[in-house]
Amino acid sequence: MATKRENSVSGKKVILDVSTKLFARLGFEGVSMRQIAKESNFTLPTIYHHFGNKDELYKAVETEMYGKYSTLLMDVAHEDIEPEVKLRKFIASLIDLFENNSDFLRLSQRNLMEDGEKNHEFLVNIALQKVHLVLRDLLNEYKEGCGDGIGPIVLFSLVLGFFTMSPVSKFLTGYQYAEITPSEKRSMLTEAVINAIKVT
Repeated sequence: MATKRENSVSGKKVILDVSTKLFARLGFEGVSMRQIAKESNFTLPTIYHHFGNKDELYKAVETEMYGKYSTLLMDVAHEDIEPEVKLRKFIASLIDLFENNSDFLRLSQRNLMEDGEKNHEFLVNIALQKVHLVLRDLLNEYKEGCGDGIGPIVLFSLVLGFFTMSPVSKFLTGYQYAEITPSEKRSMLTEAVINAIKVT
């Protein structure tokens, strides 16, 4: 039989999972605490007990998601392998995150477009600053001075921008990327990012 603490931990996880999907799909303003309660099958008092209020719940969603994925990227960046191999692996991992985690992609897009300065600063503090620093070092290993300028932001922007444009780009006439296999797609995107980094 599960203990109260185990029930509490699993309950928090259910609420976080449901909230993540709702916030990713509808944005912060588009989601109500009642909706979260209904879809998670937890009462409003239980949700408020665990998270305090909607702002704190949103921060918990961001902390969970960005914390997990930034750790994965930093682990890749610290691997003891050749700089170019490591950079390619880092880009491939970032591609994987956006391609295979639609909630992460949508939440990332919403965070950049919809949220104010306070939330942007929060995101930098919980994840982006750490990833930016290790990516800066990785880019400098790959090509001296490449990480000191706009290289890290260009890399993230290219990958995120690519997936942001994907829903409409597949309708372009003669668009080569739509006709190739998933592994060819990853290779082509990685190569495009590497080429862009070389000129920054």
